[in-house]
Amino acid sequence: MSEDVEGLAIPGGEDPDGDRLIVSVVEGAIEEFAAGGVVDGAFDVIFSNAALHWVPDHATLVGKLVARLSTRGQLAVQLPADDYNSARTIFSDVAGWRYELATLDIGAYAELLYAAGLADPIVFEKIYPHLLPDADAVLEWAKGTALLPYLERLPPAQHAPYLEEVRRRLHARYPGRPVFFQFRRIIFYGRRA
Repeated sequence: MSEDVEGLAIPGGEDPDGDRLIVSVVEGAIEEFAAGGVVDGAFDVIFSNAALHWVPDHATLVGKLVARLSTRGQLAVQLPADDYNSARTIFSDVAGWRYELATLDIGAYAELLYAAGLADPIVFEKIYPHLLPDADAVLEWAKGTALLPYLERLPPAQHAPYLEEVRRRLHARYPGRPVFFQFRRIIFYGRRA
């Protein structure tokens, strides 16, 4: 766990004065947590920011997460929805295969939340515009996110040629400065009634 997260963690437990929010931070795999492991109990809030897209089978996962909620518990999730972003298309074209995000259509998330017992789900897409200095900045941004599955699968000796071809195509796609980089996200929320 990072030092930043550790610094925010307050040991969970009863607040004798009743005037503080008690928070526990526990490290574990999302799939294990959703299946009832990692830590016991029901939760008032389950929150995920840019993590669930790495976990497959959202049709099952969402219901399992809702099942971990307390009687008035809330589920709040934000995840990428940019599977057809032109940069991601370049990454897959150069690799010769496509890494498929686990994300679903927003309508599917609304149905899953409702079916799991969240009576008034809120689900929407939003594009966050990122102004990046140039196409090289798009490449650097992607090295920590969308390029990871491609780089993990390629032998290290092929990283440099792969990235150079990606760089060349990104410059053709984003010739201007700055680059208006669209970052599409799905946001969904629901509360038990």
